[in-house]
Amino acid sequence: MAKKLWGGRFKKPTHPGFERFSSSLPVDCELAAYDLEASKAHANGLARAGILSRAAAAKIAKAIDAIAKDLPRLSREFGRRDIEDIHSLIESELVRRIGDDAKRIHAGRSRNDQVNVATRLYCKRRLEAVELEISRLQAAVVASAKAHRGIVVSGMTHLQKAMPVLWSHWLLCYAEALDRSKTVIADTRRRLDVLTLGSGALAGTGLAIDREAVRKELGFASVSRNSLDAVGSRDFVSETLYALAHLGVNLSRIAEDLMIFQIEELGMVDLPEELCTGSSMMPQKKNADFLELARGASSILIGNSTALFALQKGLPSSYNRDLQWDKEPLFRSMKLVEEMLPIFTVLFKGTKLRPERAAKSIMNDQLAATDLAEALVEAGLPFRDAHERVGKLVREAESDGVPLRKVPEAKALEILGPSVKNWKAVLDPALSVNRKRTSGSTRPSEVDRQIARWEKELHASF
Repeated sequence: MAKKLWGGRFKKPTHPGFERFSSSLPVDCELAAYDLEASKAHANGLARAGILSRAAAAKIAKAIDAIAKDLPRLSREFGRRDIEDIHSLIESELVRRIGDDAKRIHAGRSRNDQVNVATRLYCKRRLEAVELEISRLQAAVVASAKAHRGIVVSGMTHLQKAMPVLWSHWLLCYAEALDRSKTVIADTRRRLDVLTLGSGALAGTGLAIDREAVRKELGFASVSRNSLDAVGSRDFVSETLYALAHLGVNLSRIAEDLMIFQIEELGMVDLPEELCTGSSMMPQKKNADFLELARGASSILIGNSTALFALQKGLPSSYNRDLQWDKEPLFRSMKLVEEMLPIFTVLFKGTKLRPERAAKSIMNDQLAATDLAEALVEAGLPFRDAHERVGKLVREAESDGVPLRKVPEAKALEILGPSVKNWKAVLDPALSVNRKRTSGSTRPSEVDRQIARWEKELHASF
């Protein structure tokens, strides 16, 4: 049984069952690179404080760099090591490589602040990469919007056909949703960008470590202001998981849209074959499995976020061992998002709209009913009266089983009133998008403006 970092106080060995239950090494090995980075900065801090000689700090730094290069091999051994956690493993590996100098590195720190700072580095770096992947996905969405510019489809509310919109306009709504998720992630990253190393177990340390110098070395934006709060708080993990769940929900909604658009009854989009699978029984099937898996993954992201809130809700202040359970949901959520985002980018680069199906989707002139109501408003009628009159015209058409434009002229004017003489001309769904006037609307010139703005904004992201 490996020697414990805290073993001096105990006479009896740890119970084997508890040893296995309490070990976090199989999970927190994900933090190895970040723990090494923080350990090097801490060793330099000890040298500045006169606790370590400059030579010893340099020796430790060299050994840390060697371990970092050796991590792929070491990671294969993590599950077989009889060691509590990644922090103990790294320290024991340092001692094995360079001897007694490595025994000095834990002065002025606790695993409480050690794991906190390593987890913050993990979240900070990985979220930064996630932001970049979202920008790449947005670029693919905008490129698809540009490629399909001018194609009108039926927009939907309540899963029913509603009003004509440009397909490009529909795609750009995804860019907006993804941008909100990216903003949430950026805000989260800004708030967690705090150095907690130097907080010790809960009260700080009596060693004169210059935390500001350590902060600069590790690239954090600020230093934690209360040591007890710093080691006991996992708000930053909760925020990270919420941010990833926020993104997951938006990705799930995008997946659901495309699932609907690709079904045979609509058939408006053709998904990339490489992101679909077949059936073991039905030879004809092309199943949109990636979209279904992505939609399902959002439940994992939501569940992990909820789990972290539940984990913390009854904990007293300062560090508690319960917090060891924060790693697994964090790592799983991060991995899910990191795997999904590049595939979504492939999806949008390869998904094609079928123009003939798009044209078929807007053949019902009831899609222009709102345009007709607005024409009555422009002729001087209050909107509520206009809405009611067009609704009566729709009821008349459905009663006769004909399109709106086929309602007899006399009957139509009786319902609508004489103020709109060219009412039939308004009922062209293909022209509906051109009647929009407001900024951010589906009017072609507005959509072109949105595309140009997105291209400019995203260009600055790379």
